[in-house]
Amino acid sequence: MNYAYSKAFFSILLGLLLFPNFSNAQNIWIVKGKVADNDTGKPVKTQLHYQTLPHGNQIGIISMNPETGSFTFKAMEGEYEITATAEGYIKNTQIVSIKEVGEHEQFFVEFKLRKEGSNEVLRLSNLTFDQNKAEIKPESFEELNELAAMVRDNPSMIIQLEGHTDFRGSQKGNLKLSEERVKAVRDYLVNKSVDNKRIKIKAFGGTKPLTRESSEDARAQNRRVEVRILEF
Repeated sequence: MNYAYSKAFFSILLGLLLFPNFSNAQNIWIVKGKVADNDTGKPVKTQLHYQTLPHGNQIGIISMNPETGSFTFKAMEGEYEITATAEGYIKNTQIVSIKEVGEHEQFFVEFKLRKEGSNEVLRLSNLTFDQNKAEIKPESFEELNELAAMVRDNPSMIIQLEGHTDFRGSQKGNLKLSEERVKAVRDYLVNKSVDNKRIKIKAFGGTKPLTRESSEDARAQNRRVEVRILEF
């Protein structure tokens, strides 16, 4: 095998190892997104980094338009962890799963950045509970994983999990149930490598409902856990 052939063969082999799907053009997708302030909706000048999961074999920087907050990048099939960091804001990390679902498919990811500050309350919109239950539903895992990542990425952050129920039933029973719910969330976060010492819990029972409506959807909104940032 001569030198030129060996060099070409090695280059092809290296490319296949680093980018196993790159040779197939139909495995390239467009990921679009936007970064904005959670409260104002205005664009935020942000640094965006990505890495492939689970091993971070590919890493890179994503360019964005600071005037519009929009960004675009090309991705191959797999999972990508995208992290947005901006001065004065809490770091935000999201997982994008790129799967072959159709030709010329586009994916969209939105970052709503929250400003740094103490005593801010975060509402976990996808974390709700069945009546009289404290079990965490599978559809809540993704949001809790994002919360765990946020706390891990900010080593000085201390949070308080605040548990709530709907206002039906006895006050004593509701207080106990709301405590069981915050403990379930705390245990989940600890299992995701969040230090137990950085998580405080508080139960309110049914004393702080979001709504007084009696429909099942309204009562489900009251069965919740909120996150208060005590220190950052």
